[in-house]
Amino acid sequence: MLSAGASGGSVGLAYIARASGDDPLRVSIGKISGPDPLATDAIGLLANDLVAGMTGLMIPSNGLEQGLDLAWRDRAALHAEVYGAAASTPDGGLGALFDAEPHTPTGYVIFNATDAATNCKVLISQVDVAEREAPASESDVQVCTGVSAELSNTIDLLDHLGENCPASMTWATASLLSARFPFVSPSARVQTSTVPDDCTPKGEMQLLDGGLIDNSALGTVSDVFSELAVLVREANADPAATSVIVPVVLYAANEPGADVVRDLSNTRPEVLAPVAAIGGAEAVHSSPSAWLTRLSTVLDDVCAGANAAQCAATLETLRDDVPGSLVVVSPSTNPSITVPLGWTLSSFSRSRLRIESDVQRRCGRDQSVVNHEYDYTDDARALKVDNAACKSSGDYGRFGTFLNLFDEAGPAPSPSPTPSPTP
Repeated sequence: MLSAGASGGSVGLAYIARASGDDPLRVSIGKISGPDPLATDAIGLLANDLVAGMTGLMIPSNGLEQGLDLAWRDRAALHAEVYGAAASTPDGGLGALFDAEPHTPTGYVIFNATDAATNCKVLISQVDVAEREAPASESDVQVCTGVSAELSNTIDLLDHLGENCPASMTWATASLLSARFPFVSPSARVQTSTVPDDCTPKGEMQLLDGGLIDNSALGTVSDVFSELAVLVREANADPAATSVIVPVVLYAANEPGADVVRDLSNTRPEVLAPVAAIGGAEAVHSSPSAWLTRLSTVLDDVCAGANAAQCAATLETLRDDVPGSLVVVSPSTNPSITVPLGWTLSSFSRSRLRIESDVQRRCGRDQSVVNHEYDYTDDARALKVDNAACKSSGDYGRFGTFLNLFDEAGPAPSPSPTPSPTP
């Protein structure tokens, strides 16, 4: 249905959404995770933007490798163009305009950013995230709290810019509004002077990395699905429906730790207990595990109407394999070098993530499928599932088990041909 990301996850979603059938972006991922994008930001910070800010001299750059025209660009513009050039494809790649067309397998895409002016979450979304209309207001400033907000503490960027604002962002620009390396990357200024003439922004914005508010983007998925669940229930309640919709949330993370059990006996001296709880207790309630628990409750409420019994039975069968309708894919916790922020990854870091993703794909996977994929002819040589590594999914569904469900599914029924009109 949809995918949401923040920070580097937004850039990854943009890559996946824009990849074609031959997957030409697979080669480009090596370029994008290499040193060029971050080096562009660093050069702009220490030279290009610094000189322009102090002297007013805007030294142009041509970007010969990217084929850019000779013009002055701040480091954010250079960064976006480096991304777009690294992932160029015949249909535009990340340099294509950010539109409302969904793609396989991401569906509709939502990027998350942070507005430093209001501390609101800002969504750069392919889909209108809420059906309800905000009440009329005499204020020219859009707020993210109260009844005038579509979602809690959230502003939809396209709504903020006005209904007549033309779509002029590329996929690289849209995703990089969500991925702003603190201090190194500049904030994205959204104001009358920085947008097309037909746009009417409701106040100024200063967009920072989306991870400052919701690094997992699960908060956005939870808020949006509260609206989406209404549509799912309506579809499942349709007496003419021959099948039911049972949504599943898949959370992918590049950080280990989901399999670590917290020591509940770790008490503190009385004088330190309040200090430890001041920041820690609040963070726990906005952690990925907290959002997953909330999502599990919402995902349980999708059955209604004439098909309620069939829907409930399907949901129960699904949750036997995928507890809570939630799948978690994350590296197992073991002694290794921690993967840094996903801007510049070494070959070792990329290799480790690739190996871990392969391990997760085998967790719970049918052994005969694994043998076929790896061309094993007998179980003695088969690559067995590492049960210790599979614990990285915690109490949630395993990726391999989730993939088994697609093996068991049949092809979608072909639509009935429309009869030709009688002459």
